Amino acid sequence: MAKYYYNKYNSVLVNIGPPVFKNRQEGWTADNNYAITVYDSWTYDSNLRKIIGTGPKATTISGLITDPSNYNKFWIEANSYFSTCFKRSLYGAPHIGADVWECPTGYVKAGLVTSNIIAEDGTYPEDGRHTDGFWYVKGILVNTIPTVSGTDATLGDKNTPFSFAYQVSDTDATNNLTVTEKLNGAILRTISNAPKATDINLDITKALFDSLNLNSINTITIEVNDGAGGVAYRNYTFTKTNTAPSISDIDKDLGVLSIVPSQVYQISDNEGDAVTVTEKIDNVVIRTFTATPNTDYTLTIPESEWFKLAVGTHSLRIEAVDARGGSSVRIYTFTRTDDKIKFELKTPFATDIKATKILVSPTWTIPTGATAKVEACNNAFDAVPTWEDITSQVLINRHYNFINDIKTALQWGISVRFTIEKGSATSQIILDGFGGAFE
Repeated sequence: MAKYYYNKYNSVLVNIGPPVFKNRQEGWTADNNYAITVYDSWTYDSNLRKIIGTGPKATTISGLITDPSNYNKFWIEANSYFSTCFKRSLYGAPHIGADVWECPTGYVKAGLVTSNIIAEDGTYPEDGRHTDGFWYVKGILVNTIPTVSGTDATLGDKNTPFSFAYQVSDTDATNNLTVTEKLNGAILRTISNAPKATDINLDITKALFDSLNLNSINTITIEVNDGAGGVAYRNYTFTKTNTAPSISDIDKDLGVLSIVPSQVYQISDNEGDAVTVTEKIDNVVIRTFTATPNTDYTLTIPESEWFKLAVGTHSLRIEAVDARGGSSVRIYTFTRTDDKIKFELKTPFATDIKATKILVSPTWTIPTGATAKVEACNNAFDAVPTWEDITSQVLINRHYNFINDIKTALQWGISVRFTIEKGSATSQIILDGFGGAFE
């Protein structure tokens, strides 16, 4: 059964209403001589809870029954509990009598004896006199204050949006908790019927963080209310030291690619600080530069780096650092795939005279289902070189005799071109390099 707080008071007997006629008393004789104060009339004072005599006031001797002034007068008897009004009358000598009015009485609450007595519901009256003679007033339900994990603390300097987890709990299992999160007194979120003993994340989002003044001290308040009078608080403070620069777009996976990726982005900084940007592929720097705010930049991979990338998963990074040390990162991931390897010498070998034969010896692994083609030319400096298929000779590691004997350029030159197509192969094609000779 639920328990409540009770306050215990003394109780006293008092008049609780105006007087009512009680009875008529007769048979008093002249021997009953004593002085009394009499009034012509009376009234009841509800605030003082007593009878008040009104009209002319006189002192007379009750035994002098022959004095007409003794008749039809009122006198009042009173003690600390009640008051009585008597109307004196003559009913026939030598006897006198009186009509009696008396105020009804009852018990009321008096001075406090003990506060916050804990007892089961119904042990004492909600607001009344108990059989033990004391007056009791029922208070609120006995309740255990809910709790918020951790202690009040400072989170230190912050220069980027952040979040943290906390928990609320209550030993009163029937209480439903309501959590209110605040930043500098403004409500961020209210959680009704909040989970107990379970992590709740409080987020200081980018929008919230950007709205704060630089170098300002800010207060996060977590309030938990159990709905039964119990409220607990947890306070955290932090100082906003700098806002990190912003990089447009979001982190994302670009999927499976067989061509060089390209992403357009912009840089901005709330404080207007200079921002240094570094672009990377798998932590290899592509370029570094100072960004102009709100200007389009294109993140891509140079062809020389693209050809070096193995088939598989890679990451492109944009790192932005402002002059105050605030930093942001944008990450794009992708999976490189390729169904063809094709390349040729960047710079041909110049020859004094026409080359007549060539030997090419690659170090490679060509799995079943894939096809390889090796070509060579002896007029590599021509606008349109004469490429000759030397694959069959390469496969048996023999030299190839050039057929071409003309050129249009001033210089004779040797070049080699590889084309390897994946076809139906399921395992990896590997080309570590090649050697050779010509004459």
